[in-house]
Amino acid sequence: PVVLFVGRAFERKGGPGLLEAFQIVRESLPNTRLLIMGPDALPDTPDEAPDGIELLGFVDKSTPAGREMLLETYRRAQVFCLPTQFEAFGIVYLEAMYYELPCVGPDRWAVPEIIEDGVTGLLVPPDDPAALARALLELLRDPARARKMGRAGKARMQQRFTWPAVVSRMTAAMSRLLETRRAR
Repeated sequence: PVVLFVGRAFERKGGPGLLEAFQIVRESLPNTRLLIMGPDALPDTPDEAPDGIELLGFVDKSTPAGREMLLETYRRAQVFCLPTQFEAFGIVYLEAMYYELPCVGPDRWAVPEIIEDGVTGLLVPPDDPAALARALLELLRDPARARKMGRAGKARMQQRFTWPAVVSRMTAAMSRLLETRRAR
């Protein structure tokens, strides 16, 4: 089983809590791997990543090699996890959904707008490594459910978060506003 984290600002994106949760996951599923894409080094760790963790560093998506590595990394994963400390709007969740990965994130900020709890992934309280570990284990132990959530996530992403979908909602909202103003 493979969990994927993508984020350069490792601490703000909840990386330390994920490392703690990952240790709990490994106690139950010792072969689980954690792929970390973004930071070049982990804070407060030796030069070598802890067992089960593969530190991929920064990947430049604007290059063909970077895009290929990103694609291959998403293909290797069964679950995407970003237990961020704050996220105005997490595009990376949508990216993970595009690759049909169920997402695990905090039940705060804009994240519940993106992840539909129990349908496209799981929401957990921020700063709760034990809850995060339970959510990861729930998905890793039930690959069929994880795949179903991943497919639902891709459908949600396509229905709600593509430019045509966003423009359609914006146009409808602006049209209602204009009609209300004209009626005055």
